[in-house]
Order: sequence, then structure tokens, then C-alpha cells
Amino acid sequence: MKFTRYILSLLVIALGFASCDELDKTNAVDGEDIRIPVLNPLGDISIKDSNKEEEVTFTWSAADFGYQAMIDYGIHAVYTDENGEHDILLFSGINETSYATTKDVLNVKFCTAVEEGGLGIAEYATVTVGFYVTATIGTDYTVVRSAENITSKVTTAQAVVKAKGLYVPGSHQGWAPDAAQMIFESAETDVYIGYLDLNTEDGSDAEFKFTSQPDWNGTNYGGSLDAIDNDGGAGNLTTASGFYKAKLDLVNMKAELTKMETVGLMGSFNDWAEDLPMTYDWASKIYSATITVEANGEFKIRFNGNWDYNFGGDINDLTEGGGNIVIEEAGTYLVKFFYNYETYKYCLSYEKQ
Repeated sequence: MKFTRYILSLLVIALGFASCDELDKTNAVDGEDIRIPVLNPLGDISIKDSNKEEEVTFTWSAADFGYQAMIDYGIHAVYTDENGEHDILLFSGINETSYATTKDVLNVKFCTAVEEGGLGIAEYATVTVGFYVTATIGTDYTVVRSAENITSKVTTAQAVVKAKGLYVPGSHQGWAPDAAQMIFESAETDVYIGYLDLNTEDGSDAEFKFTSQPDWNGTNYGGSLDAIDNDGGAGNLTTASGFYKAKLDLVNMKAELTKMETVGLMGSFNDWAEDLPMTYDWASKIYSATITVEANGEFKIRFNGNWDYNFGGDINDLTEGGGNIVIEEAGTYLVKFFYNYETYKYCLSYEKQ
């Protein structure tokens, strides 16, 4: 009897949970119970070449689906020209009731061509743009939006668009697209080439993906190196920990990784005779070595002991095959080779010891 009562008790509890679950789902899709978000007025957005780093903050009232769950908000912009109305998603995946961005980011989105995902507004133009906010609690539920667009007078500036590139988040850097390296499109359309630091902290294989945006809301490429897949559920790409030259071919959906087994310095300090190995520090992600040079000493960074893979030129924008790097004053220097995550360029520094 005790066993029977125990089973019945479990049944009652299970039915209770099921009933609550069904009730929650009912509330979640009941349109009459949903409180839509309302975007607050923005004021004019005047963008100048001199104020692009200023922030613009969007704020709105919270939506209420009658269901305790995380709400995802999206911010949209609407612009109408002679070709009709253009409606684009500016930002998504927001879980708060405010979002700050820079005028520079907005300017690029405003001025990018419609066929490339922008609003197609001319540079140095003053127009009226509408904004609204959407809210949802998941793909299975209805997306609701502000009842009316909030309009602002927008003045654009010159739009400096970054070269077309892809982000490379992975296990080597914490799966953070917004803090990842990039590879950029080459002279061949949809073929991306660049050098990648895929060193992992413990030396285990690196797992990674290519993403079209500095988040997971765009197109993400995974699968395998021989069969790149842009399906959202595609597996991670995998390779041994290390430093690589990468080529991603989105025409044939394949990728090539050439491992740089050595990273070294070669120059007048050693009569251009052999590579001086650089030491890698994972925490700082910096390669370093110490050299002693005479006045106007020259050197380059070389990989695999092979001139097919070398960096030189501007120390703040090293390029493959670039010119010799010159140190004017004689002395002993600590040379560092690293990636600048703000400019998406490889750089070099040297400090006299």
C-alpha cells in the first residue's frame, strides 16, 4: 500500500508539473496577455567625421509575455527612398531594455548598400529614419514589436567600411567572436586568407569556427576542412594547437591550414644566417625574442625557416613579404610579435633593454 501511495504521489506531482508547463505555454502565446515593448524617443542622430566614437543609446519598456523567461530584443531601422521601404535588423540577442552603440557603427549600417544589408543612405545626407524594437522568448513563440516607429533626423558622414572578413572564435580564445582574430577576403571573391594564432593553453587540439559577425547571429561556418558547412548545427573545425596560415574557400567550401612550426627573427644581427626562435606566451599571446643590433640594423619575422612565409614593413601593420624592419639606434632590444585585436592587424614592437 505504501508503495502504491508513493507511485500515486509521484503521478500527482508529475501531472502538476505538466499542468504548470502547459499553463505557462498557454500564457506565453496568448496575444491578449502580451505587453509589447515601446521604444523611447531618440532625438536627432548627427554623425560627423569628428564624433564617430560618441555613443547612441536605445532604451525601451520591457515586454511581458506572461511567462518568466529570458526575453530577446532586437532593434530595427526603417528608411524609405524612391525604391521603397528598407527595413533592417540593426542589433539582436539583447536581453536588457537598453543598448549602446557608437555613431560609427550606425553610420556604416545606414550607408551600406541595401543589397549588402544596409539602408542605402548616401554619405553626408540628412534623412528621416524610423526605429522600432522587437521581442520574443524563443523561436517557437510569436515575435512582437513596437506599435509605432520612433523617427529621428539622421545626418550621415563618410562610411569607412572594413575590408570584408570573417571572425575566428574557438577554444583557443574562449569562443568569443567579438574578441577573435579575423581573416580577410583576398583578390579572389569569397576566398579568405590570413594568419591565425590557434595555440591552446594546454596544447590540446584547437576547435573553432568562422563567423560573419562578431557574434553568433550571422552565418557561421563549421563542419570539416574538406567540407565547410554553413548550417548552424555544423560541428566545430579541429586542428592541432599552433600558428597557421589559413585559406578559406567559400566557393568550393573548403579550407586549408598550413602550420607554422617555427616563428623566428632573421636579420643583420646574425648576418641573415639563420632564424632566432621566438618564445610564445599563451596568456599574453605574444611571441618574443631578444636581439642585439648595430645602428640601422634590419630584420624580418620568418616562419618555418622559409622565405615563403615572412612578415615585414610597417610595424603597426605587418604584411606578408613586406620590407625589412629597421632599428636606427644600436643596442639590445626585446622584440615582440603580436596580433592587435582592435585593428585586426599583426604588429611588432621593440624595446631597448
